[in-house]
Amino acid sequence: MLGKLIKHEWKGLYKIGGIMLLATFAVALIGSLYFRSPMWVQLFNENGDIDNLASMTWLFMGIGSLVLCILMVVGLIYGMVIYLGVRFYRSMYTDEGYLAHTLPVTPHQLLGSKILVGGLWMLIANIVGMVSIFLMFFSMMASVFEGQQLGMSFWEIMREMWEGFTSLYENELGINVTGYMIYLVALFIVGSFSSLCILFGAITIGQLSKKYKAVMGILVYFGLLILISIIEMVISMVSMASSIMDGEIYMNTMFSPIISIAISVGLYFLSHYIIKRKLNLD
Repeated sequence: MLGKLIKHEWKGLYKIGGIMLLATFAVALIGSLYFRSPMWVQLFNENGDIDNLASMTWLFMGIGSLVLCILMVVGLIYGMVIYLGVRFYRSMYTDEGYLAHTLPVTPHQLLGSKILVGGLWMLIANIVGMVSIFLMFFSMMASVFEGQQLGMSFWEIMREMWEGFTSLYENELGINVTGYMIYLVALFIVGSFSSLCILFGAITIGQLSKKYKAVMGILVYFGLLILISIIEMVISMVSMASSIMDGEIYMNTMFSPIISIAISVGLYFLSHYIIKRKLNLD
């Protein structure tokens, strides 16, 4: 039955979600092609023969396309959160939710299907957002280096910069860059799902209110985000203070994500309890 729920949830999300993803990536692709145009490369060529008005026009168009891409990515991420939150509320706690709760499924299956599919969409949205920004940025920088005629290709320059970066972290700070990158990727994946647990948990807690349940869910959600931010800030400050006392200055970033994940797991089980024991769809 879980498989059928996942399939149904995916079918309900893929149209609007797909449009949002395609729109964001299309803007990034068009912008990256613009940055690779001969006119943009010539802007950074000392021997370029384009006039000042054309230079300023192309420069502002490039900056505008980059800003538009960033705004599209921000809109994609937050738009996906809002869309998933509204869909979860409507499919679980409105008239549409009556049907869902009469199905021969457990609360774990209901929550699990929505978190798995929603988390996957959040992961895809985050990946598309990162790829879009990197695509624009690298296209722009490639044209800059190409126009400067530094005697090395863009990728050779990037490789030298990466080698310098890894050398600094491994030799000076004692951080294994490969291991840290794996940690960040794992955190990136887990965070896409844990963020949905926090969102859905807040919406579910809001159902305990007798009036204005949707508004209460929104307030709980922002309250949880503020609480998590405060806890993470306190942990970072304590970590930095401890490192200063040891004669070194650094911040331990390992514990902050653990706090968010722990809270999301707790909210999942709290949501399960509310749906099973306390839910009242009046």
